Parts: sequence; C-alpha cells; structure tokens
Amino acid sequence: MIDWLALTWPLERLGDSLAALAHTAKLSPQPAAAPLAPAHLAGDETALARWVETAVARLGFEAEPARIAYNKLPDFLRQAGPALFRLEEGATPRFLTLVRVWRKTAVILGPDYETHRVPLEAVRQVLCRDLEADQLPDIERMLAETAVSNRHCAKTRRFLLQEQLAAAFIDGCWLFDLAPGSSFRGQLRRAGLLRNGIVFTAVYTIQHFLFLLS
Repeated sequence: MIDWLALTWPLERLGDSLAALAHTAKLSPQPAAAPLAPAHLAGDETALARWVETAVARLGFEAEPARIAYNKLPDFLRQAGPALFRLEEGATPRFLTLVRVWRKTAVILGPDYETHRVPLEAVRQVLCRDLEADQLPDIERMLAETAVSNRHCAKTRRFLLQEQLAAAFIDGCWLFDLAPGSSFRGQLRRAGLLRNGIVFTAVYTIQHFLFLLS
C-alpha cells in the first residue's frame, strides 16, 4: 500500500515543490526563492491555475495546463514528466510532483525532497480514484449479479469503467518545460548531457557541424 500522504505536497508547500522540481528536473539554471501559495487557493481552481503559472514563470520555466480524458490517461502518463497533479484530500488539495517516467515506473519528488519510485499504474489509480469511486458500486453489483468469474472480473471491471467514464476528464494537471528562449547550454542540461565533461565535446561537435552548414 502506497502512502500518498507521505509522497504528496500540501498546498502551503506548493511553492517549495515547484522550486524543488525545477532543481531536480533541471528546468531552471538559477535557484530562486520558492513562492508561498495563499490558503484561499484551496477552493478556487481558476486562481490556483493562475498562481501555478505565475509561480513557475518566476522560477524560470514554463507551465502548460492539461485536461486529460479518462481513457487517454495511461498513454498520457507514459509520456509525462516533469508534471504536477492536484489530488483532492478532503477540503485541502495535495500535489503530486512527477519528475519523469521510466517504462512502467514513475519517479516522484516527495516533500522530503527525495525521489521515490512507484508503479505508473498506481499513479493512474490515485488520479482516477474519485471518478471511479462514483461508478464502482454499480459495477460491482453488476459483476455479482452476472456471476462473472474471478478470472475475468478485473478485465470486465476495467472495460465497464472505460465505458462509463468515456466522457470524463482529469483536471488539475500541469506539464513543465524549459522557458522559451532558454540557452542552448540549458537545453543540454535538461537533456542530461552536462555530465562528466560530455557537454564540452557535445557543444564543440554541434557548433562545428552548424558552422559547416552555414
């Protein structure tokens, strides 16, 4: 059982999560002070979205809000990261900070400033749990009444959820990237080439190639 409370950030530390993600995911070359998220954002999705985009701009990178169709979420997650997802926890939202995805594993930046690896399917489940919770009682009753075998129960449940939630969307998501006009060096850092002296060879080779083409 995954302790999502330990892996997600509270609203009052949302600015810390964005600043930490900027460093971990190499989104911003210069460290910046983490902005403080005001408490009133908990009940105002529009203000929250505006605040996230403003905070990210102050930290030196770019945010793109995303609205994801329920049935497209698995494909979306396989290509996501860095990203931020809002989770509803009672009256106060919490935030899941995704650094990257590797095959079937999600790398999450926790409020302890450490990265944690969890199954990608677990991320999908927690993002969909509220939507699915509204449908599952009727689906479970249908499965019981039709006496679906245990062998086929999970597959049938998934199919019925996809049918019932075909028009549903997951909101409260932002994808992050380097700011427009970021330096070439910054783009190489984001791609992971600034390690062990590789960048110097890479920069020289690319610049020489561009010179030959000019």
